[in-house]
Amino acid sequence: MSKKNKMIDLLCAGLNEIISQGKINLKSLDDVEGSVRLNIFGKNAKISWHGVGYGEIRITIWWGVKPECKDSQTTKPLNRNLKDALDFCCSAFLERKNGLWLQGKHGKQLFDVYCARSAESELLSIPNIKPNGYKKERNSYL
Repeated sequence: MSKKNKMIDLLCAGLNEIISQGKINLKSLDDVEGSVRLNIFGKNAKISWHGVGYGEIRITIWWGVKPECKDSQTTKPLNRNLKDALDFCCSAFLERKNGLWLQGKHGKQLFDVYCARSAESELLSIPNIKPNGYKKERNSYL
């Protein structure tokens, strides 16, 4: 598996968790926002979501969040050096109006990506994640 695929799997693990907690309703087009801190694959994580209109939601995951992390409502922490804040972060848009999938293909749906070199091997060891009611990209299988 490629590094981009594992990044998508990590994002899906967080998205699955907030869907199971009822934080996002896949059948609604309402703009919603929020964040939750949890543990994903043994690391502190933050998942945030923000409605951007047209039924789309921006999903962001921060993984390996460190105590020095300066929180923000944006897609990246406020720390000047991200390596001081976390091991990994990325964002993607979840389409809900015309179907249920992460927009983009072949890892191109990810933006504001950061991965510390020290976290690459852990990222690559993440299991394949099955999406919970949405697709990893438009033409993929659930």
